[in-house]
Amino acid sequence: MAEHVGQQLGNYRLMQLLGQGNFSEVYLGEHIHLHTQAAIKVLYGQLASHEVEGFLTEARTLAHLRHPHIIQVLDFGVEGTTPFLVMDYATGGTLRQHHPKGTLIPLDTIITYVTQVADALQYAHQEKLIHRDVKPEQALAAQGQKPIPTTTTTVSPPPTYPAGLTAREVEVLRLLAGGLTDHQIAAKLVLSPRTVHAHISSIYSKLGVTSRSAATRYAIEHHLA
Repeated sequence: MAEHVGQQLGNYRLMQLLGQGNFSEVYLGEHIHLHTQAAIKVLYGQLASHEVEGFLTEARTLAHLRHPHIIQVLDFGVEGTTPFLVMDYATGGTLRQHHPKGTLIPLDTIITYVTQVADALQYAHQEKLIHRDVKPEQALAAQGQKPIPTTTTTVSPPPTYPAGLTAREVEVLRLLAGGLTDHQIAAKLVLSPRTVHAHISSIYSKLGVTSRSAATRYAIEHHLA
């Protein structure tokens, strides 16, 4: 809809529509004096005079949230009868932009996203807040990072490892480099020996090696051990 583009809310001029949810639209805003950028969340509908205080109370609660995977609320206000929030601008795009519908996502990446989002939601619930619109289009990322889902939520990018190793393969490689046998690795990671053997075969293939000593040397040289 982008009906607010060009309008000024508080000290911010709305430059472009960034996204839409069930309850609000988010715009890129520029501070009219400082020329800094922020994300401006404009709630749908207008507030009646008796509803303003309730909105401000909720906004104050959001502004006091402090969590590494929740985007910081910087300011809030009501312009006329239009309620809005000013938030940190995450420039890395949304989860949906990084992973369009139909995209196959590696399990390690999914686990990273889900873990961080769940951690943020648990924190919000402890603060008596409920996120009612969790979806990929609401996941934002800082510049140079892959997304993190939220209302006001963010996820750090999953770690990347050399040679295309997965996080689990790096775990196995570290234990292998530490001198553990396949059965000891299996017990340590609560895996079957067959699964450990499959991981080691994959590691060898990706590293282009054929022995435990060569894999260990690679782990040491790349600070994985």
